[in-house]
Amino acid sequence: MQKKSKQSPYYQLSLSASKRLLSTKNVRFSHKHFQKYREILTEISERAKRFLRKNRKPRNFLKTLDEVIPTAYFGNRRHRKLFYDVVKLILTQSEFECIYVRQLVIGYNLNTVPWLSDLVRTTPAKICRRYLCQGQVRLLEKIVKPLILQAYTVVKKGDKYELELVPKTLWSSYRQKVINLLLKKGHLLPSNSPSRPLGALQIKPKSGYFDPERFRLIVRLTPQTKARRRKEKLFTREIGRDIRHAARKLSATKTTDLFRCWKDYLDRVGGGKVYGIKIDIQDAFGNINIDFMCYILERLYERGQISSNVRTYLTNHIKNQYVICGKDKDGKPKTWRWNRGLCQGDRFSSALCQLYMSYLDSTHLADLYKPTNFLHRTVDDYLFCSTSEDDVSKFLATMRALHEINERKTQSNIAGFESQLLHYYGQTISLETGEVKTLYSWDKRAEIRHRFRLWNIGQAIYHKDRSRSIREFLSRPMRYKLNNFFFKKIELNTIFNSEGTVLENFFEAMVYIAFKFDVGVMALKNIIVDYALVGDLARKVAYAYSVCALRTLEKHKGEYHTGELSVSHLLRVGIQAFILVFKRRTLYTQRSVLTQLTRSRNKISTKRFGRHSFNHFRKLPESFTNIGMQRRLPQNKSYWI
Repeated sequence: MQKKSKQSPYYQLSLSASKRLLSTKNVRFSHKHFQKYREILTEISERAKRFLRKNRKPRNFLKTLDEVIPTAYFGNRRHRKLFYDVVKLILTQSEFECIYVRQLVIGYNLNTVPWLSDLVRTTPAKICRRYLCQGQVRLLEKIVKPLILQAYTVVKKGDKYELELVPKTLWSSYRQKVINLLLKKGHLLPSNSPSRPLGALQIKPKSGYFDPERFRLIVRLTPQTKARRRKEKLFTREIGRDIRHAARKLSATKTTDLFRCWKDYLDRVGGGKVYGIKIDIQDAFGNINIDFMCYILERLYERGQISSNVRTYLTNHIKNQYVICGKDKDGKPKTWRWNRGLCQGDRFSSALCQLYMSYLDSTHLADLYKPTNFLHRTVDDYLFCSTSEDDVSKFLATMRALHEINERKTQSNIAGFESQLLHYYGQTISLETGEVKTLYSWDKRAEIRHRFRLWNIGQAIYHKDRSRSIREFLSRPMRYKLNNFFFKKIELNTIFNSEGTVLENFFEAMVYIAFKFDVGVMALKNIIVDYALVGDLARKVAYAYSVCALRTLEKHKGEYHTGELSVSHLLRVGIQAFILVFKRRTLYTQRSVLTQLTRSRNKISTKRFGRHSFNHFRKLPESFTNIGMQRRLPQNKSYWI
């Protein structure tokens, strides 16, 4: 007998379900008490189909559900509101976002649900809640989600997990304009080649859906079997390692360990006047000349840096880049030949781009490799510093001749720019002091929750003890090893950073961590009963990060080290970061979490140090004030269908 798989405690909000509405033929239940549910669901299905046939005007989606789902399903307005809260989560979801299945039945009075009323009298409440949960899931999967997909297209935005529901008519118009533009410029060419495509071409708008000139193209690789994926991953890693090794040998441009490179440079110049510039290359992948790229691979083969098989494979790979975009007349995926540089998102593009840039650097920037100069590159961003303003001007002129530069993002302190702060590789570098701070930048009303993935369907967190589940769910994403990218040695050192700057870096990083913690709490707000647990966990997180940050600081102490910073300083600042973030929600005030954290903070006494006092940390950093706390509905709060 086949073993029954264990049901997941998570319900996935994803809209990847079937677009077809529920057919009355599919509504089958063996239990006699479900006859009422069958009748109601059949009626809902028929209402939904009639609505789609008659209504094509924009309207509020929740109003649509008012017409489609009768009161006979919910029993009262409170139940309908609870159900709509879940619908709103679906409409504003992040990629991979889930909720606990139990959230589908929390707050429902089983006695007032019409189709459960007969069953409640003879069946235990636990089983009735399970039946209600199954009914809710069926309604969401077979009615609500297909209705949403009738009107919306799910568009992936940003670099993390942000999704946006865009009206189909708007997205189809925008997408077709982009494709027409690519065809007009010759970037896409018709193809009947039997070659296996790299994947589907994904369009990511940069500024809304009315400007077809501003977008980013990413290739979403074709799904593969687990065994084939593992084999190709090893193959890609091996070739990528050889290419990057060859790229590092080609030029003296630094591409790794910014901390060590910057530290060594500051030691060489010895506190003298430093001029610098940060340059962003426009469309670095798309502007690569494929014929010249093949020439570079040939040169590497002649030098014995890559094998004949690798050279042949890569040459064929970049000369035959096929992608899927749209469908043909028969509704099948249409294959095109990509005819502009390298496809961004392809498994070899990053390494080949690094090789291409390194070759150009070795050819055109050789005379700028001096002890008094500093040159660092990360993919398509350059940072160049020198004690000579003329060298910086020469570097800028050379880069303008070689590449298409994004002038809007160019920063420098030479004549014509006058900026002493350079934003590079997620850092803000001061040319006056040499200090480095983390760069935080958010658009107005940005939703920081899209940066985090808290739900892992493969490793679901569930225990019979609810408080244990809550504690583990909130604690697991807060582990230091998962978030230490903002607590690196380049921020937490006293070699070129003062202790005041170190404390500011730690404070801003803890604000970021507090926002992440808040996202976790909001995901469980309907399940958490004892909010004292939230305050206790927040304090423990602040303490753990304080200890780890101080350990990093001790390992990288230098001339600015005074020994005045202690765990107490960091802990007080860390708890203050949580307080400032929590103040932006009334929930934490109502549940006494703020009072709990304020008491913990006030118990920690610290001495005044340097030019900073604790008053410096009584306001949320300016860079975080743009973050929005509420989930925004699609298209400026308009649920159109």
